[in-house]
Parts: sequence; structure tokens; C-alpha cells
Amino acid sequence: MMNKQSVLVLDTIARAMMAALFAYSGFGKLMAPGAITLRLAEAGLPLPTVATYAAIAIELGGALALVAGFRLVATAAVLAGFTVLATVLFHPFWAIEGAARAGQTIQFLKNACILAGLWFIVRSTHPQNASVAADGRAASAELR
Repeated sequence: MMNKQSVLVLDTIARAMMAALFAYSGFGKLMAPGAITLRLAEAGLPLPTVATYAAIAIELGGALALVAGFRLVATAAVLAGFTVLATVLFHPFWAIEGAARAGQTIQFLKNACILAGLWFIVRSTHPQNASVAADGRAASAELR
């Protein structure tokens, strides 16, 4: 059985793992903002330069907030909105034919898994969903 301290440590590790994906992506954009701006312009997004730096700020800021445990519900909501937008705009497997469809389907499903992970982060912030029993054992996380 896991005690409260173990649950907290594992929650922190899980958030750091999620943060790594956003930090890696945000840092990549930071290193090549011109290429990202061009891709966003080609996709028809208005103000592609602003959108590029907003994406960088969301990904890097969100990663830091996840690791720090700062305002996790708000952080997860912003990252989820960003992920949904990126998924719909850049991984439309339903509109692609041939071999490229499989790759875009995998990217779409990966992003769906990211959304699931963000949901679990939100759930972990509510004591009734990630509680520890009086004897120190982790209680079930059933939604009430």
C-alpha cells in the first residue's frame, strides 16, 4: 500500500514527465521561431508571430507550472486548450489520405493521451479524488 508521501512524490514525478513534453516542444519552438511562424502562417492563423510566441510561453510556462505544482487546474486547462487547438489544426488525420494518415492518427491519439494525463492531474488536486485513508493507505479515486 502507498502512503500519502509516496502518492505526493509519484504525483510530482508524473507532472514532471508531462512537463517534459511541453518543455521540449516549447524549447524547440524557441530555437526556431521563424520556422514556426511560417508554419502557422501557412495554416492560416492570424498574427502568426504573436501565436508563435504565445505557444512558446504556454508550453514553457505550463511546463514550469506543472513541475512547481502551481495552480494546477488552471495550468492543465490552458495546456488542454492549447493541445486541442494544436491537434485540430495540425493533426487532422480524417482529412489525409495515404501513408501520411497513419502518422497523423498516431499524433492525434498521442495528444488525446496528453489530454487524459492533464485530466488526471486535475483530479489529483482534489482531496476527495486522491485521498489517503486514515491508516495511511491510498484510498480509491472514485468520482463521487
